[in-house]
Amino acid sequence: VSVPFTACAGSSYAFSFSTTPGLGTYEWTYTAPGSASSTVVQTSTSSTYVATLPGEYRVTAVGLGCPNGL
Repeated sequence: VSVPFTACAGSSYAFSFSTTPGLGTYEWTYTAPGSASSTVVQTSTSSTYVATLPGEYRVTAVGLGCPNGL
């Protein structure tokens, strides 16, 4: 999902992302604007993540709840 969003200098914001719960472990990754590489920002059984930086966020579920365990 892409969400165009503009923040004024000095303002704060947060987006709460969520996905289907109960699929095992979730790995949330973040890619900064203009970057070609991503960073893992959270690995847990929580199906939600609160984002406070501009960029791209992705989630991968790894566990018994997914087909083929992936």
